[in-house]
Amino acid sequence: MYKRFLFVILVVFSFIGCSSQKYLIRKVGDTDFTRRSFETITDSLSLLKLLQYGYFDQAGDLLSQHPDSGSNEFILAEGMLNFYYGRKKEAEQPLLKVFKDDRDSTRIDLSFNTLCQLYLYHEKFDQLEGLINTARKKRIQIDSTDRMLSTAYGQMSPYDIQSSDSKTVVPMLISLSGCPTIKIEINNQGTETFWLDTGAGLNVISSDLAQKYGIHPITEGEGEAGTATDKKVPFQIGFIESIQIGDIVVKNVPVMIFDSKYLKFKPLGFINLFRIDGVLGWPLLSKFKTTLNYPQQIVCFEPISVSKEGYETRNFFWYEIPFVEVAINSLYPMNFFFDTGANRSSLTPIGMRKMDSRFPKLKSSLGCTIGAGGAKFRKIQKLERATITIDKFNISPLTLSIHEDYNKHIIQKDGTLGGDILRNFIVTLDPVQGRFILEHISNNH
Repeated sequence: MYKRFLFVILVVFSFIGCSSQKYLIRKVGDTDFTRRSFETITDSLSLLKLLQYGYFDQAGDLLSQHPDSGSNEFILAEGMLNFYYGRKKEAEQPLLKVFKDDRDSTRIDLSFNTLCQLYLYHEKFDQLEGLINTARKKRIQIDSTDRMLSTAYGQMSPYDIQSSDSKTVVPMLISLSGCPTIKIEINNQGTETFWLDTGAGLNVISSDLAQKYGIHPITEGEGEAGTATDKKVPFQIGFIESIQIGDIVVKNVPVMIFDSKYLKFKPLGFINLFRIDGVLGWPLLSKFKTTLNYPQQIVCFEPISVSKEGYETRNFFWYEIPFVEVAINSLYPMNFFFDTGANRSSLTPIGMRKMDSRFPKLKSSLGCTIGAGGAKFRKIQKLERATITIDKFNISPLTLSIHEDYNKHIIQKDGTLGGDILRNFIVTLDPVQGRFILEHISNNH
């Protein structure tokens, strides 16, 4: 399966401008951004490439022009678009047809990876295991982590959410890296600080805490997780019997167990900047409608039901990783990876190519990227004085670093939306309804 951000914690320190940046935040009305600026790009792309580069509306328009096409490319596109628009139940049959009948390796891989996401989302673990077994027979390359998760979920069904109330509110602290953290109770035995990281593709616990709370690997062998520094670090899969967040209890929480040495951050090799004991990642956070109130430093969790899925006016979606639709200097849509674990927002080279000539020459400086497994110093290019528009707010002037995406995804990302922007807002995320909502309190920016 495509390599995912299983665990990504991104902290970028630049030797110039590393202090907190002040932004001008202005509310704008309903804005109809033109998509014509993309025409020179999209006209030359195939239907599947339109989807992989995040041009969903253009792909939908092309699909609607050929409603009776029986080609596997169009059938696959139908399944992928249903998944994107939140109609995940309607996505299954088109994806299965392509996976079973097609002979094109690209289409088989796309259908397989999307089906994996679908079955994980709806907790159809028997179907997931059957899908992976069929993929083995087809000699499809399967990510080791997916094999481990399939085996683990076959032993224990994850994420049994129990709540005495409709929602709960807990205090939030911002870590040195800029990632929000909360206190959770583990196995009714003790309270620990965990990061809330939408950029983590699975929950994480350090080997020290795993030993403290009797959490053991339940699968054989080790997987490898990608990090922000392009390094791979080994992990094993285990389950936390229960965690409690405020009044909400979640039982059978799958975690990657990392050797604690990989979760201690020493950018110069000997100075211990900070450590991580655990992370609540996207698979768990996607079970809730979550409001991160950065100004007041509280978090509200509200359990949601996938039976309510489907909302046409969406500005948020997830396809392996969570995305938010934004505009950069009125160029729309740009698909930004929503990553609460990232200290600063950034662009990818793919996103820059969409910009064409809209920006002046990039500037360069020396910076350091810190992630699980170490630190990496590199020359960083920067785009200065940009304006980003998200959910009716213009935020400027931005300085966006350009970072390569070392992990392959089904949908290519144009950039990352990080803490430097998020900290100015109350952020509400509804994965089922596909809504990303910002509220700005003017005297807190």
